[in-house]
Amino acid sequence: MASPKTIFSLWGNTLIDTLMKQRPNFKKPAIREELGLSPKNYTVMTLQQPANVDEEYKLKALTDEIISHSVDMPLVFPMHPELQLFLSV
Repeated sequence: MASPKTIFSLWGNTLIDTLMKQRPNFKKPAIREELGLSPKNYTVMTLQQPANVDEEYKLKALTDEIISHSVDMPLVFPMHPELQLFLSV
């Protein structure tokens, strides 16, 4: 019987490989023109891990820190609808 090492081989990174294969299908985000953003002159921030967004004090600490370091650079923060609802309460 063959050992598991001889049956399976892993090469590369499936996430990155898929990303690179789909690169020709990328589209320029409409939001960039809508907000008048220059290429490579803005930051996109995402926060979606429950550990980062479920408690208000943690979310505030993270966003305050990110905002304080984004001096002179526009910050785009796309949010999950649940996070938008949480922040609007």
